[in-house]
Parts: sequence; structure tokens; C-alpha cells
Amino acid sequence: MLTYLNLSSSVFSGQIPLEISKLYRLSSLDLSYVVVASPIPSVLANLSSLTSLYLEFCGMQGMFPLAIFRLPNLETVWLVDNLDLTGSVPPTLGNLTKLDTLDLHDNYFTGFIPSELTNLTQLTSLNLLGNMLHGSVPSSISRLEKLNFFDCDDNRLGGILEMDAFLELKDLQYLFLSLNNFYLVSPDNSNATRPQAQLVDIGLRYCHLREFPYFLRNQHRLQLLDLSSNNIEGQIPQWMSKVSVETLLFLDLSNNSLIGFDDFPLVLPWSKLKYLKLDSNILRGSLPVPPLSTVFYSISNNSLNGEIPQLLCNLSSLSILDFSYNNMSGGIPVCLSNFSKSLLVLKVRSN
Repeated sequence: MLTYLNLSSSVFSGQIPLEISKLYRLSSLDLSYVVVASPIPSVLANLSSLTSLYLEFCGMQGMFPLAIFRLPNLETVWLVDNLDLTGSVPPTLGNLTKLDTLDLHDNYFTGFIPSELTNLTQLTSLNLLGNMLHGSVPSSISRLEKLNFFDCDDNRLGGILEMDAFLELKDLQYLFLSLNNFYLVSPDNSNATRPQAQLVDIGLRYCHLREFPYFLRNQHRLQLLDLSSNNIEGQIPQWMSKVSVETLLFLDLSNNSLIGFDDFPLVLPWSKLKYLKLDSNILRGSLPVPPLSTVFYSISNNSLNGEIPQLLCNLSSLSILDFSYNNMSGGIPVCLSNFSKSLLVLKVRSN
């Protein structure tokens, strides 16, 4: 009896045949990148042995049959990139106590994030990116003790959001809250005396932050940190120079109101940094020198002055350098010509 059916990226197209419902022992069904371009038949709800369902970029239309979300053995639901798929995220998902992965990104789901999702105590990954969800994230999300990945970027969510609810999740490594209308609250103590999540990637773009969140002081494994498009003012605090010094690869602080670095070393301290974006602030003084590992460095639309530091010539891996729209003076160092094999883009206009 067939237990595994993978037709992903096949030439099969058209409606899913109703006969598929007779595969009672089927545990995994993958129709990703198959041109279904029709509603999903509710008879899939007859597949009571199903543990994994993959329906990515199928052109699915209309409402997703809620009965499928009641299949008791589901562990993985991968229902993504179907922009004509509508409806709300059903509270009945909270009954799927075996669910490990729930990925609903880039559909057209509306309504609230049901609090019942926080009943899924086995859940390690929850991806809601790119829908039309509103309301806020349930405060009870801290019940998902095994959660490793949470992404709700690019929805219509909002309201006050307590950072501590996420920091209590000790297994959480990937957290993305960007492009909503959250007011993120991070208390100054931030439960410093209790173990907290050690994040790897965190996206807090457009979260109405007015200062660097206190909890970052205790983050030692960050690889990606995005604080762009907030309302952070003043200097980048000195304690930031000690945050994830040996692991940080990507740092975006653009579109804030930063004026400089508070007592940082001459060369910025993140030894493995690849991507540094500081555009559209009000940074003053001389051009900050990124670490030797930097590949992308953009610091346009600021108020920098002085000459281009010779130390930039040590950045042998640099591919993109943009310090346009500042008040820099002097010439371009001749040593930058040593980058002929690596430097692809150099923008210096309006200085």
C-alpha cells in the first residue's frame, strides 16, 4: 500500500483527482510546484494517516478545506506561496498536538493569529510571513517551549509586543517581526537573571524602537541583526561593540536617527561581518571602518566628513562600497585600485 507520494515539480497539472482519497495509508503527500490552479478538494481530509503535507506554489485558489486541518497525525504542514488562497488561520489547528512544522507563508490568509496555536507544544517552526493577518501575536506564545523559528514579517499585525514572551523560549533561534506595526517593548532588566533565548537571526525592522533593545546585551550568537527603519536616536551605545563580536555576519541599522558610535574601536569589532548597512541616518565625523571580512558596506545619506580612511584599503573582500550623499572631501585613495578583482560597485556621488 502506497505510503509516500511525491509529485513535486512534475508535469502533472489540473485538479487533484478525487481518487487520491482512497490512499488510506498515505503518510506523506507532496504536490509542490504542480499546477493545480484550482480549489483543494476536501476529500484530502480522508487521508487519516497523513503526517506530512507539502503544497508549495501550486496556484491553489479559494478557501482551504478546514477539514484537512483536522487530520490527527499531521506533523508537517507546508502550505506556502499560493497567493490566491484565502480564508483565516483556523483555530482547530490547535488540536494537532503532533504538529512540528507549520508553514503558511506568502498566502492571502486574513484574520487573527488564533491563540489556539499556542496549544501546539511540539511545534518547532511557525512561519506566517507575507499574509494579511491583523491583531497581534498571542501573549501565550511563550507556551511553545520547543519553538526554534518564528516569522510573522510583512503582515498587518500591530499593538504592543513584549519581547520577554519570546526570550522565555530557550530553544528560539530565529525571530522575525518586521514590516508590521508592532510597538516592541524590551524592559531594561529583560529577565537578565534567568536563562533566555540565544538568537541567531533577528529581524525587528519597523518595530517603533526608540533605542537599542536592552536584551541585545545578553546575545552572544547573533549572525543577523536588522534594526532598520525604526526611530532609534543618538549614538550607537558602547555596549553594542561587545554584542556577538565573533558571530555577527549581517547588520542593518539604516533609516534611523543615529549620529555616531560611542567609544568604539577604530575598526568596527565584529570580526566576521559581511554585510553592513548604515544608510539614511545622521552619522557625523569620519567614515567608520568596517572589519576586514566586509563584502557589502553602504553608508550613504549621512553627514560624514573628512577624507576616506586609508584603512579601507585593507578590506580585500569588499565588493560594494557606497558612501554617496555625504560631505566627504579629498580624493579616492589609489590603493582602492588593488580591489580590481573584488570591487564591483563604488558610489561616491554628492560629496
